Amino acid sequence: MIAARALLGTAGATLAPSTLALISNMFRDPKQRGLAIGVWLVCFMSGAAIGPLVGGVMLEDFWWGSVFLLGVPAMLLLLVLGPALLPEYRDTNAGRLDLASVALSLAAILPIVYGLKELAKAGWHSLPVAAIVAGLVFGTVFVRRQRSLADPMLDVRSSSSKACHRCGRACGCSPRWPRPSSVSSSPRSSRGASARRTSSEPAWRSPWSAC
Repeated sequence: MIAARALLGTAGATLAPSTLALISNMFRDPKQRGLAIGVWLVCFMSGAAIGPLVGGVMLEDFWWGSVFLLGVPAMLLLLVLGPALLPEYRDTNAGRLDLASVALSLAAILPIVYGLKELAKAGWHSLPVAAIVAGLVFGTVFVRRQRSLADPMLDVRSSSSKACHRCGRACGCSPRWPRPSSVSSSPRSSRGASARRTSSEPAWRSPWSAC
């Protein structure tokens, strides 16, 4: 079981950058690419949240190894439809792998995961909190390094695009809070202020209009 979980983790670690590379090659327009990455991120996080729940339900009624079969239908569908629908791309001018970025990513992720697990198991202690803080510091250094590299390991600029933010708001991940407005004691002035504010603000646009 431990070996199977290790293989699943390795497969997931290689699948995530591969899908991001496909998105970068299939969507050349920056707005479309940002929207596609936003959709990918929402699906990725939704799967991470729903997967344990589905696995728990399956363990109630089926053999414990059935949880490892959840991804088989999706992978079979990918093997059948992938060669026909997904373009093949080989970058002849691919950048070199930045080993410092790899080390920084591990230094950021591992302490945070360790700290969160220890906090959930034993409560608040100095060591898990220090590990999380250290991971956040290394994560900040990692992001700054990615912004400065010509060929970053992770293109963090895409996550700041407007299309990606629109997709997050549409899926409920990035709510847009209303602007504060002054409260008037006069009903007539309140209606006038509301009308002026409505006329001055642009009409709502669907996040999918970026496509």
